[in-house]
Amino acid sequence: MNIIDTFKGVDGCFENGVFSKPGWERYMETYLPSAKKMVEADVAEYHYETDILPVMNAAADTEKQMRLHTSFLKVTESLAQKIKDALQVEIDADIVLYMGLCNGAGWATKIEEKPVVMLGMEKIIELDWMDEQSMIGLIYHELGHIWHKQLRISDEKLTTQKEKSLWQLYAEGVAMYAEALLTGRKHFFHQNKGDWLCWCDENRSRMFREYVRLVQAGESTRHFFGDWLNIEGRSDVGYYLGEELVLEALKTMPVEKVLNLSFDEIETLLLRLAA
Repeated sequence: MNIIDTFKGVDGCFENGVFSKPGWERYMETYLPSAKKMVEADVAEYHYETDILPVMNAAADTEKQMRLHTSFLKVTESLAQKIKDALQVEIDADIVLYMGLCNGAGWATKIEEKPVVMLGMEKIIELDWMDEQSMIGLIYHELGHIWHKQLRISDEKLTTQKEKSLWQLYAEGVAMYAEALLTGRKHFFHQNKGDWLCWCDENRSRMFREYVRLVQAGESTRHFFGDWLNIEGRSDVGYYLGEELVLEALKTMPVEKVLNLSFDEIETLLLRLAA
């Protein structure tokens, strides 16, 4: 595992406190040339002036950048050994701290076929996740996705909305379970601000029933995931439901089996929890 820290080049992305796209391009060509086109393609459908630029300008805050970087250094120290101790496996992935274009605070992907966790400073600052606990959740969660892919026997092809919804709930649940293993804490949610977890607990069955309704209707479940969407004013509820689904599976199955569930098995668990 390599820790790739591009922090020292981030100031080149700004001129007099304002985001500079040419400066960002030079920065990417210097530090992450293989990722530049991928990053740009990922946000091709965003409106630059309204969706991207305000977030980038807010990321010019050097004090917040420093807080974020300090947390990143603490969390990634001896990270490979922590993973081996908690997950009983070595994860072949790089951890990259970089200034993206609103691609996401955390993004498990590949660069030249090498698994990587991309940590977007601009989104981390926007979400106010600069503290150490948030950084732990962010990095561990994305590593959880890579752990899942590394140990899963076969890749699933998602062709229908139903399959996409079932898979996202399950995959995010596995990543949340990995977070719990790595932190040694059950129900470790860096999203848990205010009464978020209490609300999820109180509305657990009702949210599962709503998820089932959408799955069976073939409708989108995107509003259960991501900071930019919400259900009843609560973001990221799908991460909570996903972990509950995985914990339900673990009551009767070994971890190896849970990491290799079929769509039918995921749906059976979902229906059980919604009953």
